[in-house]
Amino acid sequence: MSLRTGILAALAILGVALLGLWQFAPSVFVKARELMDAERLNMLVERAGMWGPVVIITLMTVAVVASPIPSAPIAMAAGAAYGHLWGTVQVVIGAELGALIAFGLARVLGQDVLRRVFGDRVDAGLLGSQTVLTMTVFASRLMPFVSFDMISYAAGLSRLHLWRFALATLAG
Repeated sequence: MSLRTGILAALAILGVALLGLWQFAPSVFVKARELMDAERLNMLVERAGMWGPVVIITLMTVAVVASPIPSAPIAMAAGAAYGHLWGTVQVVIGAELGALIAFGLARVLGQDVLRRVFGDRVDAGLLGSQTVLTMTVFASRLMPFVSFDMISYAAGLSRLHLWRFALATLAG
């Protein structure tokens, strides 16, 4: 089985599992929605003890990969629990990891679709030079109204090198 087939199979299994969970245990989703409250997140982080930073980083990573999950309450809880410096460090690590995962998913799963739509032009570099793509990612990271995760997925569909994407995301 190829890597792409394995990822697609895992995503299909995850989708079916979430659908089954939603159908047979809807209270799980209600509890998950309640977690997006900053006070509840702060309480969860405090109860996690030494695992609190791991919880913050994991939640932030999931928030970037899964678009509908808001990241602002997670950042607020991190700042409240660990202060400005360490809260920011944890949020940045989680956001960077999430962005890299989103970039990788788009790169692995989206290239075939892109080739079908644009054909050989994809390989001709018509979707932008490395410098322009890097600066576009960097500039988009500075704009609060631009979707962080959508830029990550879009960059994964482009020819942008992973290291340039990671650096532009971290700097922005």
